[in-house]
Amino acid sequence: MARRRSQRTGYLHRKGPSWILEWREDVRSAAGEIARQKFARVIGPAAGPAALTRKQAQRLAWETVLQRLDSIGLHPNSLLTLRQFVDAHFRPRIDARCRLSGQMHYRYLLSKWVLPALGGLRLRDVAPADIEQLLHQVATAGRSAQTARHVQRCAAAIFRHARRLRHYSGDLPTDGAQPHRGQAAVRPALTWEQARALIAALPPPIDTLALLLATTGLRIGEACALRWRSVRHDLGVLQIRENFVLRHYGPPKSSRSAGDVPLPRAVQLHLHRLKQRPAWTAPDDPVFAARNGRPLDQHNAAARILKPAARRLGIPWASWHCFRHTAASLTDQLGLTEAERQKLLRHTAASMTLHYTHADRERIRQAVDQLADRLSAAILPTVCRPDPVN
Repeated sequence: MARRRSQRTGYLHRKGPSWILEWREDVRSAAGEIARQKFARVIGPAAGPAALTRKQAQRLAWETVLQRLDSIGLHPNSLLTLRQFVDAHFRPRIDARCRLSGQMHYRYLLSKWVLPALGGLRLRDVAPADIEQLLHQVATAGRSAQTARHVQRCAAAIFRHARRLRHYSGDLPTDGAQPHRGQAAVRPALTWEQARALIAALPPPIDTLALLLATTGLRIGEACALRWRSVRHDLGVLQIRENFVLRHYGPPKSSRSAGDVPLPRAVQLHLHRLKQRPAWTAPDDPVFAARNGRPLDQHNAAARILKPAARRLGIPWASWHCFRHTAASLTDQLGLTEAERQKLLRHTAASMTLHYTHADRERIRQAVDQLADRLSAAILPTVCRPDPVN
């Protein structure tokens, strides 16, 4: 039977006590040049009690080597290891295209997870099983499902870039890997009572910052980047044009993030009082300034002020970001539509706005109580029937 086009046969021969398979492949060097290279591998014993016949050796060679080469295709594949490709091509790309926060995110994932597990493997040899093993390591280390997804996306970005540069061909190994199904990180929103209590427990100007976040849904980096010229009392808006992350000013998170956000009248009053302080009130000065005139450090403020106050109130999970979830959830309870909440939070996709909107448990409890009262009225004794909830 004639072999199909492009089917690899190699050169199988006996050398000493072993069957040796030799074959040639087009490979791509680190410089991107294509060359023809010869490879060899021991297939099995040719002598002794466990000796293979030639036919058996041919079948084993096909199953272990040649079949994989056919599945890759005729495109030249790189001999670079994943670590070599990351150092030579992927790191320069993220440094050139990502913001500082994105660069730090990728560097953490690479140094902590991806390179220790996969760095020594050649790009062409990484399989879905290797990616699944990596995700299993993330899970056994106690990390959340969100961390596992970040690791998988980082690995996928590496292979997409390798395929774009023709250092890799075929399907991505991350596509066939089953993601980790661990417990997702819980980021609940504050209730009305919790939000009021937490804001009241914070000292100025942190209380004004928390009130601003809870009512406008600003990201903490956007709030720290606010300058006095961005506070337009005449228009009743905040002009979001910058972000302050990792002690550096930068552009907003996305093009949709830049815009004007409604400034509540109560917050305007607190900001007016805040501006009465003797220093740091020039138009380019930050609204929430540290003693040195630089924008407030969100991490220090959270660790020293926000977190201790939240723990005393019994809500230790509270963070700056939970105020954004709170703004989405409380405005939903006040009747804002999904499109209006999306406009407020400046989300690109409505699905993200729904992710930030948390249903009020008390309203749900009252609704299911009423539902249970009506459905169980026929089977509950009159003396045991609870009073209907208004």
